[in-house]
Amino acid sequence: MCVATGFSRDHPKLDSDMITSIILSMVKVDPRIAVSILIANIRSQFNYMPSYHKMWIAKYNALEKMHSGWDTSNNEIRELEYYPQLNDREASGTAHIISTI
Repeated sequence: MCVATGFSRDHPKLDSDMITSIILSMVKVDPRIAVSILIANIRSQFNYMPSYHKMWIAKYNALEKMHSGWDTSNNEIRELEYYPQLNDREASGTAHIISTI
């Protein structure tokens, strides 16, 4: 019998909408949470490794749901881009580049 030990890259039920609903509570607690942390969470829960792109879209959708629309979530993203000093965990002088799809 052969048993796969790696993480799956294909999951029929975990599209970006489903991932959005799973990560929504984490994004509500910390809107600045790194995409890599969200990926690690999904990987540990479901033994599934979502792509960075899929997780980035899910996080963006979670921000949109939190603020009931694109305008408010875009304003928050712009605030994170232009005021990185609001994040206590990051070192001062860190450059931030955020691009949208």
